Amino acid sequence: MSIEDYIATIGEWKNLMAKDRESKSTTLRVLYFSQVTLGIANGLSLSYVIVYLHRERHISYETAGILLAVEGVVGILAGGPAGALIDRLGAARVLVSGFLVSALAMVLLADVHTVMSGFVAIFSMGLTNAMIWPGVGAFIGEVVSLELQPRVQSFSFAIFNFGFGLGAVVSSFLINLNKVSTFVLIYHLNAGFAILAAFIFMGGLLASGSGHLLIRTTRPSTTLAKPRLPLEGGPGRKGYREVFADRVFVRYVLLSFFLILFGYAQLEAGWTAFVTRYSGSSAKVIGFAFALNTAVIVLAQMAVTRWSVGKKSSTLLYLVGMCWAFSWLLSGLTTFALIPKTAGEFLVVSSLGIFALGEVIYSPIRGTIPNALAPEEVRGRYNSLAGGTWGAAQMFGAPVSGLLLSSGRSFVWFVPVSIGAALSGIGFLTLRKRLPESALWLGRSK
Repeated sequence: MSIEDYIATIGEWKNLMAKDRESKSTTLRVLYFSQVTLGIANGLSLSYVIVYLHRERHISYETAGILLAVEGVVGILAGGPAGALIDRLGAARVLVSGFLVSALAMVLLADVHTVMSGFVAIFSMGLTNAMIWPGVGAFIGEVVSLELQPRVQSFSFAIFNFGFGLGAVVSSFLINLNKVSTFVLIYHLNAGFAILAAFIFMGGLLASGSGHLLIRTTRPSTTLAKPRLPLEGGPGRKGYREVFADRVFVRYVLLSFFLILFGYAQLEAGWTAFVTRYSGSSAKVIGFAFALNTAVIVLAQMAVTRWSVGKKSSTLLYLVGMCWAFSWLLSGLTTFALIPKTAGEFLVVSSLGIFALGEVIYSPIRGTIPNALAPEEVRGRYNSLAGGTWGAAQMFGAPVSGLLLSSGRSFVWFVPVSIGAALSGIGFLTLRKRLPESALWLGRSK
């Protein structure tokens, strides 16, 4: 069985490759292999940073938390220049640079001994986020037509999560909380896989005849997206002023910020603390919940994308908000005394399955809308600004969660975050009459 046949068992790889002749299926294959490699790298170590800094490097939890907030701040501040670099140099070159900066960050993290050295390492991690994720979105926008972008975005998300889960499993066998050498090992492995991702991506493009993506700074558009703004002046004068003048895109970015603030940011910053403190969930139950979350993403992603193509993106984003709101409500139900322990554990696990359903609906939209709205000259800036909402929401998500969880009452967390997710989803319905056809109808070029 070939690798394409294997991947087809969890999605519609063959269909995608057959329909996407004009967007270079080999180029996409290169992106996918680099994504799964990067996913393995991140899965190896991402969950252990704060534990490593506190237990092994003797940095207090408070200081370690501040250091991790630096990553979000840097990601936001560096997002603007990174978007400009993508527009000037091309997404492929910025992506390769991002892989290499990621490797450097992990080498620095493995050698942290002081707060300052920790700051430098996490500063580099922030740069990595500002370069890689907008770079992936812009790269897909360069080589894939709007009609096929939802499928490509979805498969990229699923394959990254597959690699992440694989890396997390491997690290669980390697890590010994009482041996600093095991942490150093996983960070060096992370760096090695990041370098491998850079070589796969760069070498694959050169070998497939797509080396021009690493050399040329401009290229003909393949997305069929048309400039909707009167871009005046020479190429050097086109910048963020044009991006912020796009009121529809700015509204989309603001709504995305709140959706992520009450969605992903709470999953990372508040949910685990909530279910352990108020639901009494064990680490084993939480592990099963995250396992279900990953399984839903990997197994359902392409089927859900196939279902969503041709539907209104505003409606799909509304459904994302509803899924995440329902997920938090399920978790909240486990705190009621009338719910038996076994039923409560089932609800805890199920809640992340529902959350994953929202994730797989969201993944084909998050990169497609910025590319559909963006004039080609500022596509990188559009992707960077849209990607910056993640760093901003995650930066604010931690203090919001801490404030709500510190009240001592379970409903003070799950009720506001449920309402916030639901209202964010409802807010996207206001874009229905404002989005152009190419952005409103998912998977349509016009």
